[in-house]
This record gives sequence, C-alpha cells and structure tokens, in this order.
Amino acid sequence: MRLLFASLATAALVTVAPASVTVYSNDLSGFVGAAGTSSIALDFDSIGSGTNIGSQTYNGATFAATGGDLIVVKASDTFSTPGGFPGFDDLSGFTLPSTSGENVLSPGGAELVPGPDIRENDGLQIAFASGTRYFGFDHLSQSRDGFSFTAIDVFDDQDQVLYSGGVPIGSNSPWSGGSDFWGIVSDTNIAKVIVYEYDQNNGNPDSNIGYDSLRYEAVPEPATLALVGLGLAAVAKRRRR
Repeated sequence: MRLLFASLATAALVTVAPASVTVYSNDLSGFVGAAGTSSIALDFDSIGSGTNIGSQTYNGATFAATGGDLIVVKASDTFSTPGGFPGFDDLSGFTLPSTSGENVLSPGGAELVPGPDIRENDGLQIAFASGTRYFGFDHLSQSRDGFSFTAIDVFDDQDQVLYSGGVPIGSNSPWSGGSDFWGIVSDTNIAKVIVYEYDQNNGNPDSNIGYDSLRYEAVPEPATLALVGLGLAAVAKRRRR
C-alpha cells in the first residue's frame, strides 16, 4: 500500500513541459536548418489562376478565409487602382511579387483595392489534417512603406495557442512591393495557423497582402497515395513471381 501511495505521489509531481517554439522572421536559412527541409509544400502554381481555394484542401492543408475570398492569381496580373490611395502617388504599377513560379494567393483577387476597415479581408486560416512541426510562408506586400500590421496565431491540436504575435514587414524606398519570410518550428504538433491583417489600406497600401511558398509537412493527395499503392503492389507481385 505504501508503495502504491508513493507511486501516486510521484506521478502527481509529473508535469507536462510547455511546448517550445522558435520563430524565424526573415530568416529562411535558419528556418530550413531547424525544420530539416527546404522543400515548398505549396506554391499555388499547380492551382489554376482564378480559383477560390476557400474550404479546399491541398497537400494536407485546408484553407479558409477570415474575410473575403481566397483567390489564386498570377502575380503579374495583380494591379492597384489608379488614384485609389489618397495621399499617395499613383500606385498603378504596384503589384504583389511571386517568390516561386508565377501564381500567388491574393485574397480578394487580382485588384489590390483600398479598404476602409481596420481589419482587412486579406486574412487566412490554414488547418493541417495531420499536424505539422513547422510552418513558414512568404508574406507578400503590394508596397512596403513599413506601416502594415500583420498578426499571426498558431494553435496546437488541443486548440491551445502556441504562439501569438506579429509578422514584421520590411520597407522599400521607393515603396515598391516586396516579400518577407516568416516561419515557426515547434516541438509539438501545429494544427492551425491564422493570419490577420490589421490596417487601413486606403492610408497604408502595403496592407494589401498575399501569400506564396508555404512550407509545412505536406500530406500527399489521395491520387498520389493511390499511385504509391499501385507501385507497391506491382513490386510485391514481381517478388512473388
């Protein structure tokens, strides 16, 4: 009985260590070293331009909008409305850049229009079917005046917050578009990521943001799994012969 009580007392002292996460802001090489891979899980180039990927699943990641639509477009097709940003010079030449291939994810579509709301419709939610220990993406800015505010929340599979903070945005002179890498590596599963864009993009046009070059632990599509299964079956058949 004493041994039982001693065991229970010892067990009661055992606590679960909090998850450890490391953020890599504009440090792709550091992220790659920690994640152990440089592969891009999704660059949107396999998805047709004009596709709304809201509620769709690609490589084990399900996408949902926090505001408007999630439209895949050619980066070269993005454009700013001439004269649409009071107090700024003509931004008609400003676009979202691509960091791999030609397609990007541009919530709302190719037209990078001003909006009056502090919380814009450029946000994004990604849920990972099997979880992932790392996540990284290229944050695309229509312009980089340094006054855009993007926040990100990262959750585990118990819907507990692993990380909550900002995505620092660089600045260019002149204020042409650009990209900033942001990534996180965790010692426990990442189940969901939510990106929020807070700004008034009629006053700070770099708040028209997009996404490219997503890095996470991808899950093969069912068609790919089926092909792998057929390949394994063929190998087994040859061995039996």
